Amino acid sequence: EGYALARRLGLGDPGFQAGRHASPPKADAPMDRLHARACQTPAPNNPPLPTIASFWPGGALGFVERLAITSFRAAGHPYHLYTLGPVPNLPAGVEVRSANDVPVPEAYGCSDALDDASVFADLLRLYVIRDSGAIWADISTLCLNRFVFPTANVFGYEDRPGGPQVQNAILGLAPDSSALTSMIAFIESENPVPPFFRARRQRQLTERIAAGDPASLQDHKPGTTGPRMVDYFLRGSGEITHAMPPAAFFPAPRAA
Repeated sequence: EGYALARRLGLGDPGFQAGRHASPPKADAPMDRLHARACQTPAPNNPPLPTIASFWPGGALGFVERLAITSFRAAGHPYHLYTLGPVPNLPAGVEVRSANDVPVPEAYGCSDALDDASVFADLLRLYVIRDSGAIWADISTLCLNRFVFPTANVFGYEDRPGGPQVQNAILGLAPDSSALTSMIAFIESENPVPPFFRARRQRQLTERIAAGDPASLQDHKPGTTGPRMVDYFLRGSGEITHAMPPAAFFPAPRAA
């Protein structure tokens, strides 16, 4: 499907360009229909489509990232890309914004490198959503249909080994969302101890802090400031009732 969409967005086929295919793969008919529907011209009286926001630390985009961004632009969405450095190969129509202008706590800053951007990106999206009202979509997210929803609550479950969990790869919340306010207050607190950790782990962290060893959210496993945190606070506020089923955003199982 990605190959078919790429050709229709004018990005070519990376496998074909690299000589891995004797000829371009055949177009996928369902994908063709999805893309045609996404690119239909909106009726004049339709409201403008919501802005999509994402993050890239800087440097050249890969094929997947260019494909994903272009899919949203082809569907008609304004697209804001927050970066920490120049991006030389942006698709047309993308508005670049400085991630340094977003008030993420300095303790969670990162350089223009992917290896330390995970926590920063998790937190950046919360401030972007609060301050701009955009819908966040991770930069590898493909748009197969326009993002048009009846409320500002745009998030969904993914089937995980431990049960369904809300993911933060696609996230939209009202700026005054109770869960959003609570998450920002949590990450801005001094020495935050994740309330969704097991009691024993919370106790260990509390004792460590009391002994003068400060705790940082960057000390924990990947995902702590992402899906685990978002799922926990949405459940606490009751906004979890707006979560869409896995088929909405995460229909395919993760690669083993």
